[in-house]
Amino acid sequence: MYLTVKTLDIQILVSDFYGVPVERMHARTQLTTPTRARHVAMYLVRSYCRMSYPEIGRLFGRDHSTVLHAVRRVGEDLAALRDEVSALRAMIDARRVAP
Repeated sequence: MYLTVKTLDIQILVSDFYGVPVERMHARTQLTTPTRARHVAMYLVRSYCRMSYPEIGRLFGRDHSTVLHAVRRVGEDLAALRDEVSALRAMIDARRVAP
Protein backbone atom coordinates (compact mmCIF):
# COMPACT_ATOMS: atom_id res chain seq x y z
CA MET A 1 0.00 0.00 0.00
CA TYR A 2 1.28 3.45 -0.96
CA LEU A 3 1.06 6.07 1.79
CA THR A 4 1.00 9.82 1.27
CA VAL A 5 1.85 12.89 3.27
CA LYS A 6 0.73 16.44 2.57
CA THR A 7 3.15 19.31 2.09
CA LEU A 8 1.37 21.31 4.80
CA ASP A 9 1.89 18.44 7.26
CA ILE A 10 5.63 18.55 6.56
CA GLN A 11 5.73 22.31 6.98
CA ILE A 12 3.85 22.14 10.29
CA LEU A 13 6.07 19.35 11.66
CA VAL A 14 9.26 21.19 10.68
CA SER A 15 7.82 24.42 12.08
CA ASP A 16 7.05 22.79 15.43
CA PHE A 17 10.40 20.96 15.52
CA TYR A 18 12.45 24.13 15.04
CA GLY A 19 10.08 26.43 16.94
CA VAL A 20 9.64 28.63 13.87
CA PRO A 21 6.13 29.63 12.73
CA VAL A 22 5.26 28.42 9.23
CA GLU A 23 4.91 32.04 8.15
CA ARG A 24 8.54 32.71 9.17
CA MET A 25 9.70 29.80 6.99
CA HIS A 26 8.04 31.57 4.05
CA ALA A 27 9.36 35.03 4.99
CA ARG A 28 12.29 36.61 3.20
CA THR A 29 14.74 36.27 6.07
CA GLN A 30 18.29 35.00 6.24
CA LEU A 31 18.31 34.35 9.97
CA THR A 32 19.81 30.95 10.74
CA THR A 33 16.89 29.12 12.38
CA PRO A 34 14.13 30.04 9.86
CA THR A 35 16.52 29.39 6.99
CA ARG A 36 17.54 25.95 8.30
CA ALA A 37 13.89 25.07 8.93
CA ARG A 38 12.93 26.20 5.41
CA HIS A 39 15.80 24.25 3.82
CA VAL A 40 14.97 21.07 5.72
CA ALA A 41 11.27 21.46 4.89
CA MET A 42 12.09 21.88 1.19
CA TYR A 43 14.34 18.80 1.34
CA LEU A 44 11.62 16.72 2.98
CA VAL A 45 8.90 17.95 0.62
CA ARG A 46 11.12 17.02 -2.30
CA SER A 47 11.81 13.53 -0.95
CA TYR A 48 8.29 12.69 0.25
CA CYS A 49 6.03 14.49 -2.23
CA ARG A 50 8.10 14.18 -5.41
CA MET A 51 7.26 17.72 -6.43
CA SER A 52 9.36 19.59 -8.97
CA TYR A 53 11.69 22.38 -7.89
CA PRO A 54 9.40 25.06 -9.41
CA GLU A 55 6.38 23.59 -7.57
CA ILE A 56 8.24 23.62 -4.25
CA GLY A 57 9.47 27.12 -4.99
CA ARG A 58 5.89 28.35 -5.47
CA LEU A 59 4.90 26.61 -2.22
CA PHE A 60 7.57 28.52 -0.28
CA GLY A 61 7.50 31.74 -2.31
CA ARG A 62 10.95 31.10 -3.74
CA ASP A 63 12.59 30.56 -7.12
CA HIS A 64 13.30 26.98 -8.25
CA SER A 65 17.05 27.61 -8.06
CA THR A 66 16.70 28.50 -4.37
CA VAL A 67 14.94 25.19 -3.78
CA LEU A 68 17.64 23.33 -5.69
CA HIS A 69 20.29 25.01 -3.52
CA ALA A 70 18.39 24.14 -0.31
CA VAL A 71 17.90 20.49 -1.25
CA ARG A 72 21.55 20.11 -2.26
CA ARG A 73 22.77 21.87 0.87
CA VAL A 74 20.75 19.65 3.21
CA GLY A 75 21.92 16.61 1.24
CA GLU A 76 25.55 17.70 1.61
CA ASP A 77 25.10 18.54 5.32
CA LEU A 78 23.16 15.36 6.04
CA ALA A 79 25.87 14.06 8.35
CA ALA A 80 25.53 17.16 10.54
CA LEU A 81 21.73 17.17 10.27
CA ARG A 82 21.28 13.40 10.58
CA ASP A 83 19.56 13.47 13.99
CA GLU A 84 17.24 16.32 13.02
CA VAL A 85 16.26 14.81 9.67
CA SER A 86 15.83 11.33 11.17
CA ALA A 87 13.55 12.66 13.91
CA LEU A 88 11.48 14.58 11.37
CA ARG A 89 11.27 11.56 9.05
CA ALA A 90 9.99 9.44 11.96
CA MET A 91 7.31 12.05 12.73
CA ILE A 92 6.32 12.27 9.06
CA ASP A 93 6.17 8.49 8.70
CA ALA A 94 3.88 8.31 11.74
CA ARG A 95 1.45 10.72 10.01
CA ARG A 96 1.36 9.10 6.59
CA VAL A 97 -2.06 7.95 5.46
CA ALA A 98 -3.45 5.89 2.60
CA PRO A 99 -4.57 8.04 -0.35
